[in-house]
Amino acid sequence: MTHPFALSRPRRSRPRSARPRPGPRSARRLLGLTGAVTVLAALAVTVAFILSDRRATIDAASAELIRSARLSTTLVDQIVRDADAVASGLQIALRLYDDTLEAFVDGNREWLEAELATRPLVRAYSLTDAEGDVIATTIPELEGRDLAGRDYFEVHTRPDSPDRFVSEPILSRLRSAYRLFLISWPLRDRDGEFLGVFAMSLDTARVEALLGQVDETPHDALSVVTPSGMILASQGRGGAQALPSDYREPLLIRAAQGAATGPRGGATIAEGYLWEERSRWLVAAEPTESIRASVVAARDLRRVLAPWRGRALAVGLAGLVISALAVGVTVLLRALVRRQDRAVDRATRNAETDPLTGLLNRRGFADRAAAAWRAPAGPGTEIAVLVLDLDHFKVVNDTYGHDAGDTVLRRVAERLRSLMRQSDVLARTGGEEFALVLPETRPEAVPLFAERLRRSIEKLAIDYREHTLQVTVSIGIRIADPAEEKPNEAMRLADDALYAAKRAGRNRAVVYGPGVTGGGAPGPSSAADRLQAIEG
Repeated sequence: MTHPFALSRPRRSRPRSARPRPGPRSARRLLGLTGAVTVLAALAVTVAFILSDRRATIDAASAELIRSARLSTTLVDQIVRDADAVASGLQIALRLYDDTLEAFVDGNREWLEAELATRPLVRAYSLTDAEGDVIATTIPELEGRDLAGRDYFEVHTRPDSPDRFVSEPILSRLRSAYRLFLISWPLRDRDGEFLGVFAMSLDTARVEALLGQVDETPHDALSVVTPSGMILASQGRGGAQALPSDYREPLLIRAAQGAATGPRGGATIAEGYLWEERSRWLVAAEPTESIRASVVAARDLRRVLAPWRGRALAVGLAGLVISALAVGVTVLLRALVRRQDRAVDRATRNAETDPLTGLLNRRGFADRAAAAWRAPAGPGTEIAVLVLDLDHFKVVNDTYGHDAGDTVLRRVAERLRSLMRQSDVLARTGGEEFALVLPETRPEAVPLFAERLRRSIEKLAIDYREHTLQVTVSIGIRIADPAEEKPNEAMRLADDALYAAKRAGRNRAVVYGPGVTGGGAPGPSSAADRLQAIEG
């Protein structure tokens, strides 16, 4: 059940003191947004720089690996072509010779050995007849030996024999477990008949030394690898001499096969084992033109990125410091704005507040009343203005002094405040005068509420020193339609009703209606618009 003195449903509203001022609050939000954007921008720039620097570091290392692979490929091609020149000269001379291969060799052995002596990479040579018997070699142990079962001989006896063949790495007969890089060519007469095989072994260690001189870029591998996985030479990690004769490195094989079948001029990141070490590797591979092999250059990605990690740490710390500074500056500025906002609020409250009672003063009341007037009203409700004046208040001041009058004003203000809704506007507008604005009010409830106020103040016992003071109040009421009547007009009419209440004997509430004026006594009225007087 609705309380008989309820004006209307209560409005949910924050206390006036808790309502933030929109300007400073917007400034704080803008500062917070600016600080957040600054922090995010600093972190984004930091992350972008770190990622860009990482990409640039990998790209630079890739370019170095590609350059190393290309230079090494050129070197291998040059070595093989130089060996081709010897084999081609031998083939041409043989076709011009009419005698047997043995007779040719006997007559040209010194020329052949002198020709090979000018090539420091050549470690040994062998020349076999059509049956595979060695008829000339720099290795005495091979003289007269049958090599027909060797792969580099058998391949040239076939109809599809290649012009040049690179065999599996072989172990030297002179040095135990010494790997040789062997190339062979078929020898034919002028009619194309197979006469034998010329084979040349290159000093792998010297080839690897040349690979190391081509480029000083650090590598974990710089290897000449065939698509089948043979490592003909490898610069670094002990070279090919440190590998078993049947050694196959999957990472190098994949790179060599990719170079033989894929596009040229790129570097990739591969994960796997290299020299029995698992990691992520930056790999570049270039195919050679002279033999079916590729030069593969590889570096451990961890070592490639080691300088970048130091830079990334420095840049990351700098970004965090900048972000922390941005956060600190933002917090400081927000604190300064908040402090300024509170100072402005205090100044505003002081300017709008009556220092004696803590209620709004006339200026504050005018602002709040205007705001209440603009607020939308619910159906069946209007807005009421009440003007209250303490009766014979001058007698209290004259009899007990102004301190007693101040005490009365404070106690009356407290009692009025205790009876207000949160949405109501209460002010001390003059010496002993108070004013109320009751928004969203049912018209029939206003006189009852005013009577409640009057009786509550009438019963109020105010202790002042050894005296108990009591006062009464006269109330003028104006119930207005906010769409048709301005606040100033409603206040003026409420004042007229107050004067009518004073003239009618005080200690009463009068609702403004026909016949109520500021200058005369209340006159007759009819039905709903007649003058209403509610006496205690």
